[in-house]
Amino acid sequence: MIGVDKIGEIRRAYFEQHRSIKEIVRTLSVSRATVRKVVRGHQTEFKYERGVQPSPKLGDWVEVLTEILEKEAKLPKRERRSTQRLFEELRGRGYDGAHDSVHRFVKAWRDERARVPVHAYVPMSFAPGEAYQFDWSHETIYGGVCRRGIYDNMKTAVEAIFVGKARRYNRRFLQMCSHHLIEPVACTPASGWEKGQVENQVGNLRDQMFRPKPRVKSLAELNAWLEDQCIAYAQRTKHPEFKDRTVWDVFQEERASLMELRGPFDGFVEKAVRASTTCLIMADHNRYSVDARAAGRMVLVRSHAERIVVLLGDEVVADHTRHFRRDQIIYDPWHYLPVLMKKPGALRNGAPFKDWALPPALTQVRAKLKSHADGDRQFVKVLGAVLDHGLAAVEAACAEALEAGIASGDVILTVLARRRQPAPPPSITTPDALRLKIEPTADCGRYDSIRKIA
Repeated sequence: MIGVDKIGEIRRAYFEQHRSIKEIVRTLSVSRATVRKVVRGHQTEFKYERGVQPSPKLGDWVEVLTEILEKEAKLPKRERRSTQRLFEELRGRGYDGAHDSVHRFVKAWRDERARVPVHAYVPMSFAPGEAYQFDWSHETIYGGVCRRGIYDNMKTAVEAIFVGKARRYNRRFLQMCSHHLIEPVACTPASGWEKGQVENQVGNLRDQMFRPKPRVKSLAELNAWLEDQCIAYAQRTKHPEFKDRTVWDVFQEERASLMELRGPFDGFVEKAVRASTTCLIMADHNRYSVDARAAGRMVLVRSHAERIVVLLGDEVVADHTRHFRRDQIIYDPWHYLPVLMKKPGALRNGAPFKDWALPPALTQVRAKLKSHADGDRQFVKVLGAVLDHGLAAVEAACAEALEAGIASGDVILTVLARRRQPAPPPSITTPDALRLKIEPTADCGRYDSIRKIA
């Protein structure tokens, strides 16, 4: 391939020095075809484009890799693996080639199916501790907070977008910013470069840590694992601007510029909804039960990270573990107890009471009462006592009745009533210091003497 310097010599010799092609071929030791190509093409550079890329190592794995890419093409973009992860999978199956071959093939395969225009962005720079950038991820704050927060126009932060930078922020979001003394700043819509220092990082970390997705038992376990992974990543990764230091080293320096952390903030998304007549509210595409007294009334639903809390005025009428699968119905049978007391027949077929996990003694009483004609009514009377006596007291009364071999609603209520009676006062023993030295004697004859005087 002829270089740009040689092309320059040919062009100068022909156009400026007016030398003939024959002379140029002789003096510059190039072919006549090359000189004609330069002279007639009017180009200052020629690029070689290979028609077919040889792949001696990857050739046998092209079908396997294509099958993987076709499967992943059906997934959301954020769940598709990077070329490095695909290379690691092929290595696990026996591929002994290089990563570059896999990278070139995957890039070409994806480019053929999705041509995405390239946009230009302005790089951003901030002083230490001045601002943090937030993308769709869970952030952990280590020992301090920045003075400004740069956010997308997500609904949990921005309710309305006006001209320029004017925004109507979510009320709870402003409370969070006020709690941490942060000035919120919203990006211009569809202008990801305004927080470009975090856009790719979130994607890279997601690819590193969540593909394949980790399996954990709780959100707390996931957060603890994620914190360890982020710290380890920061300690081994070079900073993009300060090449001689890691991200963790730069962060340790920045800590001194952060504001003091003012304790955790009880973050939640609040929404007013109307509870249905079946004592259900909708939250995050799922339905949750509420106390019967909230049926048909407006309530406030607070969606925390792990819980759904419902308030009627200032009173909590529901507190559920948050579920993330869609179209689920989450019941708390105790919410329906006031309704059940009016309609005991609903105990047998009511959806909230299916597979009701009751304490052991109550479960045994329910099983024994099923053989009675009015067993449901009797058991509902026992459940109704929970409102006045509490679950622990009713459970203890059921256990006492079972020990006596009598599983009856009236007997259990009698045991509860007896237990509520106040204990007899203890007898008072007179101390010796208060005893009379000469105790009075009973003499009814005194009344006879009074009668004689009268």
